[in-house]
Amino acid sequence: MKTKIEEYINQVTEQIQFKEARYDVSREFKIHIEENIQMAKSFGLSEIEAEVEALKRMGDPLSVGKKLNLISKPKIDKFLLFLVVALIFFGEFFLITLKWSYNQFAWILVGLIAMTFVYISPYRRIVNFVSSLYLIGFLGIFASLWSGLIFEGQPYLSLMGLHIKIIDLSSVMMAISIPAILEKLPNKYHNLTAPLLVLIPVIYFSFIGSLFPAILILGSCILGLNCFKIKDSNLVIIGLVGTFALLFGSRNVFQNNEQLSSIINSERHTDFIISGISRMNFIASAIVVMILASFVARIFKITNKIKNRWLKSTSMICASLFAIEIFFGINSNLGFTPAFKTGVNLPFLSYGGSLMVAHFFMIGMILAAGKRRNISSFA
Repeated sequence: MKTKIEEYINQVTEQIQFKEARYDVSREFKIHIEENIQMAKSFGLSEIEAEVEALKRMGDPLSVGKKLNLISKPKIDKFLLFLVVALIFFGEFFLITLKWSYNQFAWILVGLIAMTFVYISPYRRIVNFVSSLYLIGFLGIFASLWSGLIFEGQPYLSLMGLHIKIIDLSSVMMAISIPAILEKLPNKYHNLTAPLLVLIPVIYFSFIGSLFPAILILGSCILGLNCFKIKDSNLVIIGLVGTFALLFGSRNVFQNNEQLSSIINSERHTDFIISGISRMNFIASAIVVMILASFVARIFKITNKIKNRWLKSTSMICASLFAIEIFFGINSNLGFTPAFKTGVNLPFLSYGGSLMVAHFFMIGMILAAGKRRNISSFA
């Protein structure tokens, strides 16, 4: 038989349409009711009287539930989607001008499907799927070693006639998956597991000369793993070991001036798309840079409002991945930073299939986290 407290909480949570929010509301209400009971008992009320008084102080369950329903109602960030559409518009317009669109629209469609899948999936399904991406990323790398496709020292995975730049894709998959793996592990293992999960791919990518993917993982994880209360000493170890690995792998990974001048025209559809757009129309390139800056700012704003540690950590890593890509992408186009031989694609602008899908997946993760921003724990 249900107690009065359970009946009250059930009446409140039944008004909340977003079922994933019910557990967190129920947990918080139990804590508040218990606090009110203890307060009432301190004034000399009996257990039964204190319970009645506590529930009275909480308010009418139907009215409270309806108010919480409005707060918990999932909301998609339309402005972020607008910025993504704007970037795709500028990118595709320029690629069509260069006659480099090819299968890009097909990849955009696949990316939209991936984004939608993540956004509508329940919390536990997302955690389970994302945690598997670490292993899938490594399996993709190992499979590429037998595909026989090597371009500029980088392995490509040949799959159903498609040539996938698996290193870039795997770096994104591994970075996003690390918080999900930690979420499934007991807290006592986090400080041991986190450094290993970060440093293994960073060291490997640095060793084979894929410096930028290593930078992506190292930079994004140092920022994103703070949500799991990793010890500062462990974060320092990750930073120092990762930096030494980057220094070891930094030999002959940047374009020299002669190489740079010869590839700017040939790579206008990918790494130097900002330079290509500016040659056609400087105002258009300035608008694109402003959109990219707004895009990054918006993602960090969404991330700061998230309460759940895994969602916040994953969203922070996604935001950091975008920020690092955009920082190096723009600055290498402007000549402020060296250009990586392996290239730096700008999100939703540059030509590329696998990374387009990965970027849409990341947007799906951020939107999925944003719609759960007020939920701190899940059943």
